[in-house]
Amino acid sequence: MLLEQGYGTQEANWFVDEKKGPGFCRVYYLESGIVFFHDEAGLQQLTPETLYIFPSHAPFSIRHQPSHPICCLWYHLNLFPIMVTSLIKIAVPPDGELFHLIAAFRCAIQNPATTAETLRYLADALTSFFNEEKLLPQPAAAEWTDYLQTHACENEAIYQIANRFGYTAEHFIRQFHEKTGMSPCQYRIHCRLNHAIGRLAAGTSISDIAQELGYAESKSFSRAFRTHYGVSPQEYRKRRHTQP
Repeated sequence: MLLEQGYGTQEANWFVDEKKGPGFCRVYYLESGIVFFHDEAGLQQLTPETLYIFPSHAPFSIRHQPSHPICCLWYHLNLFPIMVTSLIKIAVPPDGELFHLIAAFRCAIQNPATTAETLRYLADALTSFFNEEKLLPQPAAAEWTDYLQTHACENEAIYQIANRFGYTAEHFIRQFHEKTGMSPCQYRIHCRLNHAIGRLAAGTSISDIAQELGYAESKSFSRAFRTHYGVSPQEYRKRRHTQP
């Protein structure tokens, strides 16, 4: 799902500092600038004329030298249930398929007459390229995660879900954690809050989102959102629109 997009050179004081995974991927085609990425693996300088997919589910920061600011095509992409936990670097050979897809997307972003449908189509074309080239991690335990995504806003007991797949609750929880890195309850909460990202992007009110997700009141939803993403829903919506 395409959330936001843009193209250009950023201000001298621009930076990104994700204390927790943002829940969506920033995708940059870096044209120029001296830019540094930092995560738990360390610090690295990014290479111009390269496409980067930044983590959706891990903390990181990005900074540039004000004297050599970042210039890039950028967009925010919700790839859930795919969870990106480390930086993905993709070479862009001149005159290759990816090069032309990026060029088309850049032209569309710069054209005020471009429709939202066209932008979504081009973003989907890029995602299809990533999948065809096996550049993205694949979801684990797809049958289980698909069920939890579909029924995320319900409160079915975990032992009942386990029984659906022929397991005891203990075995299901253990196997689910081994395959996904989180418990079924944690994954269900993640599914709910991931849905909230799209609704926030669409301008839906906080109270309506809370009701859709099955929270008794907006405060409960906001508290869960802050715990998961490190910011309130209001802060998240404002920040997403003000920086790549």
